[in-house]
Amino acid sequence: MKKSQVWVAFLVVLFLLAALVACSPKETTEGTAEEGAAEEGTAEEAVEETIELRLVMPTPAGDERTVWNEEMAESFNARAGGRYVLKVHPGGTLVNVTEYLDAVRTGAVEMFDSALPTYAGQEPRFNAFVLPYLFDSGEAFAAAEADLVELFSAITEEKFNQKILGFVYVGSFDIFNTKRTIKSPEDLKGMLVGAPDPGIAAILDQLGAATVNVAWPDFYTSLDKGVVDGIMFMPNAVINNKLTDLCKYYTSINNPQGHAALSINLDVWNAMPEDIQQILVEEIQKSYQKVSEHYINQREKDHETMRGLGVEVYLPTEAEQEQFKALCIDYTEQELDNYGDVGAKLREIREKANNQVR
Repeated sequence: MKKSQVWVAFLVVLFLLAALVACSPKETTEGTAEEGAAEEGTAEEAVEETIELRLVMPTPAGDERTVWNEEMAESFNARAGGRYVLKVHPGGTLVNVTEYLDAVRTGAVEMFDSALPTYAGQEPRFNAFVLPYLFDSGEAFAAAEADLVELFSAITEEKFNQKILGFVYVGSFDIFNTKRTIKSPEDLKGMLVGAPDPGIAAILDQLGAATVNVAWPDFYTSLDKGVVDGIMFMPNAVINNKLTDLCKYYTSINNPQGHAALSINLDVWNAMPEDIQQILVEEIQKSYQKVSEHYINQREKDHETMRGLGVEVYLPTEAEQEQFKALCIDYTEQELDNYGDVGAKLREIREKANNQVR
């Protein structure tokens, strides 16, 4: 073979090899480029970020209210399918209870469960929930729940960047003390009574008692040291926190109606898919309805429990109850006047709910 023909054959072979290399898939350290892209796409589809919702509440771990919210969270998580996860943080483990409103407003946490009058310093109309004789009973408060959500969520959405998803009845306020039987407001004179918030303190002022604000987790210490002679609080909470060890006198006035609100950061809420919003509302409403019914049915049971713990349980006569109401009702009506349009709407809600359960 001539030398020139050899070179031509060599060049043809070289050209064919170059073409094959150019047409072949490029390899990477992870495999071919096509395989790498396919694997990356599969990984992105498989890993969807889970969004965590942190719910803070003041009751400690193991408290029945905490347990019920944990059960609600489990139900929500099961239905949310890994897209969202709700975690309950009890007993001030993330945020102090007095800071809940601002923490949810800023997004430091996503949700809180607590009583709104705690934040009446920022919004005086929150004190509506501790106005005496606004609602006749726990049943009336529960009947008003949907209307209260609509009214007060409008306030929190406008002023505090959060939406209220529900209210729950947690028992009515009564008077406990370490000194004597209270049958009428006259018996409160000369007694220093601890109040968990300014709204309850205002009621005690109307009834003629000297009062001081004491955060409810500090009730036991204050009673034990004689800082206060009594407290105004809910029977079930008094029993659960062993305050019956110190308070041996109980008077049922069944007012105002204790509650908790569940609020969520508005930006977080608006970013939720509609189906997740619906699941969350459904689970909260289901849980809160169960809790309200529990406390409505618990009142007489609490009376029996307290008797068993050596507490004198006094149930005022109708005439005696009217003495307590007479000293408070003008205060309630004046506060409703101060709330303007919100007060007018509350009067409508009160009339509707009270008539519904009478």
